[in-house]
Amino acid sequence: MFLTVIYPGILFFLSSLFLSETPRWLFRRGRMTEARAALRRGLSEQETAIAWQEMEDLARARSEAAASRTGDSLWRRKYVVPFVLACAVLALTQTTGINSILSFLVIISPPGRHDSAPRDSGRCGGEAAELRDDAGGVALVDRRGRRFLLRVGTGGVVIALLAAGLIFHRIEGRTADVRPVLEAAQAGIV
Repeated sequence: MFLTVIYPGILFFLSSLFLSETPRWLFRRGRMTEARAALRRGLSEQETAIAWQEMEDLARARSEAAASRTGDSLWRRKYVVPFVLACAVLALTQTTGINSILSFLVIISPPGRHDSAPRDSGRCGGEAAELRDDAGGVALVDRRGRRFLLRVGTGGVVIALLAAGLIFHRIEGRTADVRPVLEAAQAGIV
């Protein structure tokens, strides 16, 4: 059971070796040729020109702001609000319980399934799907932005949890309560 998680982890690690830096990171480091090439990999020529202009404008605004400020406190609204929002997103991600479902996927039996078939294949399938979705997110983050991915990902989690809850509720609604039978049998034995 514990060995099954190493295969997707190794695949994820090896895949991460082929990731390139984002165009904005390259731009900030002064690696303009690589930044423009990274933009061209995911965008059309016209979109590349627009994104390049935005990066130049942002760099100019940052340098002007840095020259004009003497001391910038981390307690300013422009820093505190994004930090609080990031903490809220992280906390809400944990409270959805999706990580628990993914961690205990091997132990949780699908509704209506009572056989002892190996569940490790389900774990590997879940990890493979997670790896596929993460790779898709990495490919989309520069094109669509983090906000879009956050909305789509959160919506997907909500839909998946609702669907799982409805499936479990429907299956559990069809089960019979055997408590009276067991209590009667136990009373007859004792």
